[in-house]
Amino acid sequence: MAIRADTARNAYLRLRRRLKPPGSSLRPLQTYSGHSATIWSIAFVPNSEHVVSASEDRTIRVWSLAECRGVGRVIKRGSSAEVVAVSEDGNLLAIGGVDGKVEIWDTKSLQKVVEAKEGHSSWVTSLSFSSDSTRIASGSDDCSVSVWSTSTGERL
Repeated sequence: MAIRADTARNAYLRLRRRLKPPGSSLRPLQTYSGHSATIWSIAFVPNSEHVVSASEDRTIRVWSLAECRGVGRVIKRGSSAEVVAVSEDGNLLAIGGVDGKVEIWDTKSLQKVVEAKEGHSSWVTSLSFSSDSTRIASGSDDCSVSVWSTSTGERL
């Protein structure tokens, strides 16, 4: 009877997330190194085997999950990169930083496509693409949200 009670208790605790299932643990599949300061943001590139990271060291790096290493050139900025976002089609990369700027880059060529015409007056803390990739919304430490055209950089 005690065994049955323990089994029921363990099942209940697992359901309540108080006890990990036997043999479970969160372990990294791979660790990538290359940044020299805090990494503030990461994003998967949809439909690919790549991850993008933004760091306080003023760089954005693309990592290949298949090759377990950095790929392409490193994007260097004039200020710390705080946040990255990748469009749903995987073609565009948005970068925001402490300088209040929002930049749009091509994920394949790693070339800047457009920079927002105006910036926020403080750090860009969040970014999100529209589902059709024609707009990017940015949130800032200046307590504002702006929506930008990804083709012209104009505030909408």
